[in-house]
Amino acid sequence: MNPEKEIAKIREEIASLEGKKVVAFSGGADSTLVAYICKMVDEDSVAVTIKGEAIPEREIEYAKMLAEKLGLNHRILELSQLKIPGFMQNPPERCYYCKKAMIYRTMVEFPKAKILDGSNASDFSDYRPGIKAIKDLGVISPLKNYTKEQVRELAKQLKLPNWDKPPASCTATRVQFNHQITKDLLSRIERAEDRLLELGFRVVRVRVYQTFNGDDVRLQVAEDEVSRAFEIRKEIASILREFGFSRVALDVEGYRVL
Repeated sequence: MNPEKEIAKIREEIASLEGKKVVAFSGGADSTLVAYICKMVDEDSVAVTIKGEAIPEREIEYAKMLAEKLGLNHRILELSQLKIPGFMQNPPERCYYCKKAMIYRTMVEFPKAKILDGSNASDFSDYRPGIKAIKDLGVISPLKNYTKEQVRELAKQLKLPNWDKPPASCTATRVQFNHQITKDLLSRIERAEDRLLELGFRVVRVRVYQTFNGDDVRLQVAEDEVSRAFEIRKEIASILREFGFSRVALDVEGYRVL
């Protein structure tokens, strides 16, 4: 792949879009690449970050910092995810309902604008209900033909500071399907992950399963950090129990989608 040539192709595609351009901006490598190229094409383009109960505050703050550093026109739109019909019940299609509500929220704020996002070929190759929402509502995905690895290469070419940032996702994805999502549970997951990240781990997923004991956790860290997590397992277990989790299991294979 020739990064310069591919960036030019993406730029050309975005430049061909008429009207205002609004990018769903999470602060991850994918959406940052799209938002940055949009800014290269159109100074008036807007990067929009949704703030909701399942979006970790650390990710909102990171998006704000990054947008300022890159000179993006940044807007934060609030949305109560817990009020989205079907969200709290946490069915397998929960992400579809949530993504659809996020897109609608953006459309209401920016009527007639072209909505873009950073979904890539790797996203489209899996079963992801959120991708169906993107397709249903006509969101434009300029990176749809590029794998995650290729996106990182393009972001690195543009010297974007987060080209190798580990992927992040909302805390609702940590909860076993059909286990009800509550504000308290989301808060406990977020605070627990914050504490573990403070220990120096790059990737942390506190995955919750409801058992007869209460809320059990399967902890994932990056593959190359599993050994360290095992070494300090007693400290980790103690931290997780502070947040009301019962038994703790460590995924010895680690978080593999980096």
